[in-house]
Amino acid sequence: MSAFLTVKAVTLDAAGTLFFPKPSVGAIYSEIVAHYGVELEPDQLDSSFAEAFKSAKKKGSIEDPEKREWEYWRSIVAGVLEDLAELPENFDDLFSDLWTEFAKGSRWKLNPDARATFDLLEARGISCSLLTNWDQRVRRVIRDHNLESRFAQLFISSEVGFEKPDRQLFDFVATKMELSPNEILHVGDHLNQDYLGACNAGWNALLLTRKRTHNSDSRTIARLLDIQNHLQ
Repeated sequence: MSAFLTVKAVTLDAAGTLFFPKPSVGAIYSEIVAHYGVELEPDQLDSSFAEAFKSAKKKGSIEDPEKREWEYWRSIVAGVLEDLAELPENFDDLFSDLWTEFAKGSRWKLNPDARATFDLLEARGISCSLLTNWDQRVRRVIRDHNLESRFAQLFISSEVGFEKPDRQLFDFVATKMELSPNEILHVGDHLNQDYLGACNAGWNALLLTRKRTHNSDSRTIARLLDIQNHLQ
């Protein structure tokens, strides 16, 4: 197995790579919507969320990135509930509660390999940064998990103004790091946003997945700590 010989920095995706909803998106939704008189099972909500998330689009006409994120997630939650029940009259309050809930570190499970991976990179003199299509809520999640010191920099799409797989985001990050693209390795769980986005920008990339059918040309790892098998 060949290694990435020139890597000086690693960027990690957040949701789906470092963090996972705890216990699940559906379980959290079920708990919160029950406070508003809507009784739905977690499995129902998980299934509906998967469909709503897959088809959701962000409105480029909304210039403020944080407002764009708010409206994006509001449309997803509305779609999830409308698929299964009627929206309660106080839907805006319900959504606000869900938005806040997913900003809490307690609602996110840290990848069990994360701390060992941070230690590995530090021992090898490789810096580690976050590169995520999230919003400012991820900062609280990181604080709640006491991870601030593990990242050299945080690159959050709603703050930068570009999203993966947009090459402008990867170029922006490389410039901020003062590194050449081939000196950076990005690791994430999304084939298009993370793996192909990084590769198209000239970066090294690893796709975190247990599936081997995403792309025969992609380099995959089944667990985060497998990064060590690809470093010099």
